[in-house]
Amino acid sequence: MTTLDTSPPLDAAASTRIREIVGVFLYYAHAIDNTMLVALGTIASQQASATETTAHACIDLLSYAATHLEGIIKFFATDMVLYNHTDASYLSEANACSRAAGFFWLNSHPDKLHGLTAPLNGALHVLTGIMRNVLSLAAKAKTGSAFINAQTAVPLRQTLQEMGWPQPATAITTDNSVARGILNETVKQKRSKAIDMHFYSLQDRIKDGQFIIQWKPGVCNLSDYCLKHFGPPIHRGTRALRLHEHGSAEAYKDWNLLADAADALPAMPT
Repeated sequence: MTTLDTSPPLDAAASTRIREIVGVFLYYAHAIDNTMLVALGTIASQQASATETTAHACIDLLSYAATHLEGIIKFFATDMVLYNHTDASYLSEANACSRAAGFFWLNSHPDKLHGLTAPLNGALHVLTGIMRNVLSLAAKAKTGSAFINAQTAVPLRQTLQEMGWPQPATAITTDNSVARGILNETVKQKRSKAIDMHFYSLQDRIKDGQFIIQWKPGVCNLSDYCLKHFGPPIHRGTRALRLHEHGSAEAYKDWNLLADAADALPAMPT
């Protein structure tokens, strides 16, 4: 859980500077360099009552941006079918809040993949944000994140369909078997029964054939990186996977091999 920030507050001029930094990088992080999103989101949540800790976080962000001047996303020709990975970090934010994340990309129709994972393409959208609900179980946080990702996917699906790209059921992949069981209604709920009611609306969309909920091990989940504040080695290691840089082809190949190996594992029981 995030520790309480007890550092001195910033004066008005410094607080304005924090808001300017957030404003400058927000669009760039959403449109291109999604590796900045978690740090930027934390700073944005603190800008109304910025402290010296917030200022140091801004310096770290600016140093990262100065080190990596040009982010590039490369997209490959596909069948324009939407895929999503969802994840959540439980009680990782202040005031007992959790963070939700999602990674969206376009790729081949699932009928062409013969049950294997859709190969990785450039990110269409990356979601990361603090959940408004205070949740009592990690499985509830994962379920809520799947609901938030489905909400985000609905207009994306509609846009693709209106552009002439029919969408099969969008695969939402989670690394939590309980969350998958709740949404697919294959588990008997006990402690998780008192879950936020609006999360259940995703069950209706699953029955309508708009979404399917899949399980894959966490090591294959692309949204995990969008949840936490990692150190420099993790940032350097993931840039080739998320942005078009030197070594991206090898990183894509390694991730696809890992994901296909995970697909060969026995199905996770519900």
